[in-house]
Amino acid sequence: MENEKKSIEFFRYLEKIRASRNISQEIFTDDIVSMRQYRRYLNGESTVSHDALISLCNRIGLKLEYALLDFESDKLKETQEINHLYNSVVNYDFSDAKEQLKKINRNSLIDNSNRLLFDHISNLILLFNKKNTIEQTFEKTKKLINLETTIENTTFTNTELLILISLFQFDNCKNLDLIAIKLKGYINNEIKIISGHNIKTVVLVLQQLSKYYGSNSHFSEVIACCDTAIKYSNKMFSFYLLEYLYFYKALAYYELQNQSNLEDSLYHCYVALEISNNNQKKRKIANLIKDYIKIDLDKFIKAYYINNS
Repeated sequence: MENEKKSIEFFRYLEKIRASRNISQEIFTDDIVSMRQYRRYLNGESTVSHDALISLCNRIGLKLEYALLDFESDKLKETQEINHLYNSVVNYDFSDAKEQLKKINRNSLIDNSNRLLFDHISNLILLFNKKNTIEQTFEKTKKLINLETTIENTTFTNTELLILISLFQFDNCKNLDLIAIKLKGYINNEIKIISGHNIKTVVLVLQQLSKYYGSNSHFSEVIACCDTAIKYSNKMFSFYLLEYLYFYKALAYYELQNQSNLEDSLYHCYVALEISNNNQKKRKIANLIKDYIKIDLDKFIKAYYINNS
């Protein structure tokens, strides 16, 4: 299965190079393989011989070893672009997401995981733009990763993990408890993620776990998850999701009626928002604080500085 996946991806790469050099498929395959056989390679239905692969690479002016290196480099660049787009969308930075979408053509994506994440991002954009309902998005998300089967796995790809995390926003998902257990297993190194322990993924998992525990009134778990994520972020000099982590901490302390820690968390939330320099995010979190904690963030900060000067 993995070899088949790699073969499909490599032929997508060859197609991308072929098209960029304005070489037709007929000329590209002439005297090497038939068009029918070439389409079988593109679909992963047949294994290409080493000699044919060398000839196809030579036809577009590349040695096989250089093509393989460039293929991996292209996949890495592509992954960085898709991750950038994903982070823009989940952080409600839609102006940046719009710019990123101009650069990305779904059909030109080489990596299967990147295609999967792009489809997920597209579903989220439709939801956030109110073109799809939560129910429609939930059903699309379930089908995207074949949820009933995937949830039983003990190994996930990074993309599968990101999509599982997104299910926490759907109250009608009956698998949330099991997903929470899987995510906690990831943090505790009991669940294997193929792409490794990426710092942003770790922080995102902890942020979503804290949100889930909060919705179930497990406020000590909220604080523990947020503190662990903040510790990770500080260690890696990352500001990723800090404003949300401090907001969830503040909300937990509000429910626990711990005023001093509530104020400290709100102050750090404000600082993180200032660092993010994202006005849309500032308004969103300020409104959440006003709705859930009954505090006007701007007025609170003015009073906080006066009282602590």
